[in-house]
Amino acid sequence: MGNSMSPLIVDGYVIAFDTHNVDHDKFLGQIVVAWNVEKGLIVSRLIIFNHTEVMVSDHREHECISLPAKSQWRIIGKVLWWIGKPG
Repeated sequence: MGNSMSPLIVDGYVIAFDTHNVDHDKFLGQIVVAWNVEKGLIVSRLIIFNHTEVMVSDHREHECISLPAKSQWRIIGKVLWWIGKPG
C-alpha cells in the first residue's frame, strides 16, 4: 500500500473494505480503494473538486488522481476498518 494514507494507515496495515455498494455519492470524504489496470490498487479519500471526483492522499507528497467520466480508475469499495502494529 505504501504511505499514501499515513499517518492514519501505514504500509503493512491490513484493511477491510466493502465492495458491495460503490455509490460514489455515499463515499464523498470517505477512504476508498480504487483500481487501475496499469497501476493496481490504491487507498485514498474521495472528494469533489470543481465538479470532478478526485482521490486525495492524506500524505500530501502524493499526487491527486482525477476521476473524470472516462477515467481508467474504478472505485471498488469503501474502507471499513484497518489494523496494524504501531511503527
